[in-house]
Amino acid sequence: MALPELKELCLAPLVSSAERFLAMQWSDGRFEVTPEYETEVWNQFHQQYILAAALLYTTEHPANPWRGSERLWQAMLRSGRHIASHVDANGAMLWNLNEHHMIFCDQRLLCAWLLAYEMLESQLPQEDARLWREAILRGCDWLWAHHVFPYRETQKFTAHPDGVNTGTNHFSLYLALLHRAGRRFGRPEWVTLCTDLMHRLLAAQAPAGYWLEHEGPALGYNYLTYHGVDEYTAWSGDQAGLDALRRGLDLHRDWTYPDGVGIECIDGRMRHTGGPFVWGLSGFARWPDGRGYARLLLSHLKEDSLSGETAAKLAEAYLLLSDRAEGEETPTPQLQPRYRSVLEGSSVVRKEGPWVIALSGQCASKWEDNPFILDRQCLLSVWRQGVGLVLDGSNSKRQPELATFHRGAGPQADHLPLSVQLLPAVGAEEAIAVEYGSFRAAVRVRLVDPRTVEVIVSARGGEGQPVLVTLVPAVHFGESVTVYGDGGVHPRVLGEEPFSFDLREHGGVLAFGKVRLLLPGGTRVEYPISPFNSYHARNISPPGANRLLVTCPAGRGGVAFRVQVED
Repeated sequence: MALPELKELCLAPLVSSAERFLAMQWSDGRFEVTPEYETEVWNQFHQQYILAAALLYTTEHPANPWRGSERLWQAMLRSGRHIASHVDANGAMLWNLNEHHMIFCDQRLLCAWLLAYEMLESQLPQEDARLWREAILRGCDWLWAHHVFPYRETQKFTAHPDGVNTGTNHFSLYLALLHRAGRRFGRPEWVTLCTDLMHRLLAAQAPAGYWLEHEGPALGYNYLTYHGVDEYTAWSGDQAGLDALRRGLDLHRDWTYPDGVGIECIDGRMRHTGGPFVWGLSGFARWPDGRGYARLLLSHLKEDSLSGETAAKLAEAYLLLSDRAEGEETPTPQLQPRYRSVLEGSSVVRKEGPWVIALSGQCASKWEDNPFILDRQCLLSVWRQGVGLVLDGSNSKRQPELATFHRGAGPQADHLPLSVQLLPAVGAEEAIAVEYGSFRAAVRVRLVDPRTVEVIVSARGGEGQPVLVTLVPAVHFGESVTVYGDGGVHPRVLGEEPFSFDLREHGGVLAFGKVRLLLPGGTRVEYPISPFNSYHARNISPPGANRLLVTCPAGRGGVAFRVQVED
């Protein structure tokens, strides 16, 4: 039986989610997950449902019962009027989310709204068409004046002082949007400059397939930069972006777990995410292996909880994929029994049967005053089929206690690797040697059998203060754990109550779900640790994000942790 085309996989979750997002609309036209007027927070991400609604309203397809729906039509009219009311006279919007209050203009919402406008323009009441068009144009004018034209001479596309004062991902999306809007609204100067800047951004891509946000890959946000390049390539017909799209596909294809989630330990901006990203799908789908990769992402999408932004990206992917034949498809590496990929000579990901292990050799300096740039302090991620993430390699910021290795505490802690050497693979083992400011360390991961992985860590130097190693089990708020050791059996539910156990000479076991983590002597099990939150104005994470840590001294001879999974 032939597999459904990718564009059909994009349409299906939109069809099934329409009832849910229609029920989310308030009487003033906004889409929000909270009950009406429970909060005055305005979430620009959810307003992007307008594009999903426009696609369903206009698309004739046997699987789409929403074609011409009056409910959708009225919802879109209310939504368009509401969004327009949040674009002031000079084109700016007010962002009011997670205690962030700032003037900006969201290019992601503007793009979704512009695409919806183009689909509906001939059907909109004259006054609504004028309202939408003028507000979209004001927003684009604001982006041009504040975020593109002032950087017309730039050669660097990051938020550094000599860059573009925002993330590379934003700038790529600005260029794609303004190039399209320039053609649409007769602004040739937008088209010309955005083409020139996009060519420079393409040249700034690292050979490994990513665009810098600071130093090294920011895997999650690279999807967004990639998406902007694909939009520009598809909409302009300019083939200059194809090589960059191919390199980006190679990176993302190899550094993704079999559940479609990006591998977090090499990411310099985002922690482990709860699901796959669907940015860039049509870019990946330009090649047979990319179509296999896009299918993997879509197959793990949680259809019952699509955000407005995810819905908009699926709608846009449907439109882009409908413009060309999809062609042959080859399986993505995640479906193979084993594969191995090395990034820049120092990071490695390896799938062996049901296991995926990743060792990060990424090193970077701190960027203290930028809350979105994390400290590259975690070296190890472990994933297992039937369980998902087992050991979380998410990076953090100003939290050396969450680093794989650290010596000392607070601002003076030594916890950031200065250089990493990938050691030759020996049998079913991967290893790295790591240099810190005051000590040397090593991590070896041995694939023992389909149920067992062993992690061996060691450190030399750091006389006086001990070098500590920390692993972060992927167990979450509300889940149960049991600590065996210290003379007893200690069941706990991860909630509001803190707890800690010191497992002395003989160590013990931490059990959660199907996982048993065998702990060496001297291990401390501690909960909760609240991780740094880049997306809150005061960097506060909700209790549901709290983490459990296991920490022990990393002796010269090495200490071993063993992960066992019950199938």
